[in-house]
Amino acid sequence: MLQQAPAKYHARLIPNYALGCKRILFDTDYLRALHQDNIEVNWDGIDSIVKNGIVTKKGDLLDFDVIIFATGYATDRYPLVVQGTKGQTVQDYHGTQGGPVAYLGTCLPGFPNFCMLSGPNTATGHTSVIFTEEVQVDYIIKLVKPVIERQIASHPLRSLKAQQTTIIQKSKQDCRTLFGCTATPGIELVGPAR
Repeated sequence: MLQQAPAKYHARLIPNYALGCKRILFDTDYLRALHQDNIEVNWDGIDSIVKNGIVTKKGDLLDFDVIIFATGYATDRYPLVVQGTKGQTVQDYHGTQGGPVAYLGTCLPGFPNFCMLSGPNTATGHTSVIFTEEVQVDYIIKLVKPVIERQIASHPLRSLKAQQTTIIQKSKQDCRTLFGCTATPGIELVGPAR
């Protein structure tokens, strides 16, 4: 990093947390690109987005033709409100379980026909999620196919396999490679941030 990035950015680019506490990014000439004359990194934060660009928290207007908005991920809670058959939300369910859990990282008891991708204990944080999501999609297809074919009305999951969940949570108890080390040790959930 010190060899590739401009010296003026070193203080901001060098992490102040242990390796693995946030996603490890492998440089694909990103750092070297920061030397280009048409690139200036602004650390001021966004106050608002206006018709022709961004107003920073310092009040500066930065003109942009295109703005790419990436929300990041919430790793310690499910940020969308989804209610199960008893009116309980995913967040409520996770609260009763001591944190995010799901059968195969995909399904929850009391939430028939609800499936999620990148659920609890599925993301590594250091590699592509594509393989995991492909496996989950294959599993979801097996679950919804009989529903679509009207063989069953839903695929209700009656309970989590407690042994599987306990083993996973126990093995992660002292793990410090979860995104944002402030999350509950042993709990890993990836969902869209709000």
